[in-house]
Amino acid sequence: MNKNDYKKLELVKADNRVISPDDLKNKSDRTLLYGYSTYAYGNLTWHVYIKDEVIHTIWYDNTEEEITICELPNYINNKQYIPNKRLYPEYCDFEFCELLKQRGIQLPFSQWTNDNMEEKQYYALLNK
Repeated sequence: MNKNDYKKLELVKADNRVISPDDLKNKSDRTLLYGYSTYAYGNLTWHVYIKDEVIHTIWYDNTEEEITICELPNYINNKQYIPNKRLYPEYCDFEFCELLKQRGIQLPFSQWTNDNMEEKQYYALLNK
């Protein structure tokens, strides 16, 4: 997502259907959302991505030597895509964020901090 896309999100109207890969025009493998959640035992990296036309939501603690990845297997509502703390807007996908906004989901973005980020297919770990 670029800065202009980020500003456009404020103008999007609401709908409530659960987003599926079929809703995406761009079905290429990539990060859709990247951020973190907080829990009693610390922060967890939060990564929503599409791979082989399947949307995955995983979270993991990347401060330990051994990383345990947890994955959400099914989606019953769009709120399940969102971490409980923050999303990093410059690492999120505009099309997916726009779909979430259209479905009335608040996106808890942190401030935009990186104008010179390297564009990558994925910005975090994937579940193997």
